[in-house]
Amino acid sequence: LTLLAFFVLRRGAPTSSINPGAVILLTYLSLRLLIWGLGVTSLSNFAIESSKDRAMPSLILTVGIGLYVVTRVKTARQQAWILGFLLVGLTYDCVVGLLQSVSPLDLQLLFQPPGFILNEDVDGGRLVSNLYERFGALRGYGTSGHPIEFSVLAAVTVPLAIHLSRFATTKRLRIMAAGAALIALAAVPAGVSRSGLIALIVALFTYMWAFSLRQMAGALFGGVIVFLAGFAAFPNIFQALWLTTINSGDDDSVR
Repeated sequence: LTLLAFFVLRRGAPTSSINPGAVILLTYLSLRLLIWGLGVTSLSNFAIESSKDRAMPSLILTVGIGLYVVTRVKTARQQAWILGFLLVGLTYDCVVGLLQSVSPLDLQLLFQPPGFILNEDVDGGRLVSNLYERFGALRGYGTSGHPIEFSVLAAVTVPLAIHLSRFATTKRLRIMAAGAALIALAAVPAGVSRSGLIALIVALFTYMWAFSLRQMAGALFGGVIVFLAGFAAFPNIFQALWLTTINSGDDDSVR
């Protein structure tokens, strides 16, 4: 499947031209299919068995949409629209996760289509599950399926928002993107996830080379201010994230 990126998705470009986005997506699809294949050979409890096959339609749809975007979006204007829509959706996800971790308000419960029911227990607007609590701190999960996914998406939002805060076409859009970057930075620890923290470090380390030393110093100063403000406002979340990190060796998922 990965080799299809080299031969099928070149859009008539020269042989030496490879679409890196298609390679990444098809590699991801190949690995997920491999994991699914291994999973169906191993029987477990009912919930896991039913979720194995349910995950496949969304996987294929997600990869299909991604392949359409990376192969059909060609102009700078089209790219700007796609990035803008992504930032709006991701920022909303961050806002939902932040509210879940610090209040009983869960905005995702407002978007229950008619005729559908929740398959989780709900108490006072919160999903009742030990999965969403760690070291005494509630773990936000936004519009995602799990706090780990939420934290990684929040980390992805940070460099995207910073990019648009620098290169958006109007001053108003640049200011809004800068605000989205601050929201995303605050949302990363709300999931109390090591994965989100690692993703943020990798993303910033990759993107930092596009800045001058002076810009990096300013960004570092701003990041420290955001961190201190978040720690002062939500010490339990930051303490839980710290305990999660230093106790990684005792975590079943890590072992």
